[in-house]
Amino acid sequence: MPLTSRVRHRLQLGAAIFVSVGSVALVARIAKPRVRPPAPAPLVTYVPQTPLPPKPTPPPIAIGVSPAPSLSVAFDSALRDGDTKALDRLYTKSEPLGLALKAAAGYGKRASVEWVLEHGADVHVSEGDVDAPLLAADEHADVVALLLERGAEEPDLSVAAIAGAPNAVTRILAAKKTANPGDGTTPLFDAVTSTLATSENRRVIVEKLLAAGADPNAGEGGSGKTPLAAAVELCTGEDDGAAGLALVQMLVAKRATVTGEALWAAFELDEGPAKGKAFDALLAGKLEPGATAVALSHATGDQVPFVKKVASRGVVWNWQDGESGTTAPLVDAVERFDVPLVKALLESGAPADLHLKDGRSALGSAIDGYASSSAEAERIVELLLARGANVNRRLPDGRPPLFAAAEAGNTRMLKALLDAGANVNERVLDETALDAAERSANIQAARILDGRGGRRAPPRPDAE
Repeated sequence: MPLTSRVRHRLQLGAAIFVSVGSVALVARIAKPRVRPPAPAPLVTYVPQTPLPPKPTPPPIAIGVSPAPSLSVAFDSALRDGDTKALDRLYTKSEPLGLALKAAAGYGKRASVEWVLEHGADVHVSEGDVDAPLLAADEHADVVALLLERGAEEPDLSVAAIAGAPNAVTRILAAKKTANPGDGTTPLFDAVTSTLATSENRRVIVEKLLAAGADPNAGEGGSGKTPLAAAVELCTGEDDGAAGLALVQMLVAKRATVTGEALWAAFELDEGPAKGKAFDALLAGKLEPGATAVALSHATGDQVPFVKKVASRGVVWNWQDGESGTTAPLVDAVERFDVPLVKALLESGAPADLHLKDGRSALGSAIDGYASSSAEAERIVELLLARGANVNRRLPDGRPPLFAAAEAGNTRMLKALLDAGANVNERVLDETALDAAERSANIQAARILDGRGGRRAPPRPDAE
């Protein structure tokens, strides 16, 4: 069947479109770059690795520091045994002969000392120090004689005392050396405070020095601490303080002055038999003026029996020291709010109404401290008022006690002060205690004051 012209035209147009689309696709394929796929990664066999240990940190380099000399164990053992044949065999130049001489002297082996000296040790090594061979050999008379024969010189008396060498002390004193050198050294104090001496050697040395006329009060220059105060500190330890107590009794017998520091040291001792005996020995001695006041200023309320024992020797309750000012045990106790101590001091005669030159008083200190220790302050105020403290004496800032209590809102204090006769309407500038209570919003205090006759201050005539 012959095709019409219209159908033929449509077929030609479709073929042309097909060819055109195919041409475009072909051109696109030709124009697109060909990319090869990446090559596969090579296979790797995993082998577990053992981690390497961290490198050790090198020790710090010590600049200018040499290791301390020391003796080999074998050589030191031969010195201790006095085995000169072993010393001949073991000795090398690495063995310090100076140290060997000190060791041999301390062991008391004359043969070892002779061997070391013959091999070049200096007999003057550390001479003048507490570790001098002559002092190390103090208990061995034959070694001491050998060292002196070879030219060793005696140390200063203080050095011998510190070393705890009673025989050296005896020789030095026998050579007409004074027990009070006057060169700034204090042999007696050094003997008492030595940490090198045994208890027995310390006792012997102190006894020898006192017998030779040592000043029992010559103490440490800077602190002023005396031999007696130092001895009191020794009244404790494994022997229950017997060794220290013996020194205390010895010094007191030689008229050592009992200072406040010595009594204070007794308060610091642990509880035990030696504590009471130390107090007995000290209080039987010659007391320094103000000693009891100084000691009681450092006492505490858990030591009431000793407080009363010290106070029984008499107390200047406002002791004036030209260097440190006024010492007032009662005021100090109040400022620490130590109620048992305050009570004990009042019972021992402390004046409740004591007023110091700087304006402080026991009552004022208690009222001022209400904010930090309310219950204790209240009790102390009651104790002081019961003993006659002046209820109207003003505080250092000019406020009467009642006014200060009203500001603080302490109703217990208010009642105690009012019961003791406080002036309820005394003014501070333009205010009474009632004004102060109301200004401070202390309603309960204001009610108490109002009920006891408190009044507001009238306005000033010139007030607007």
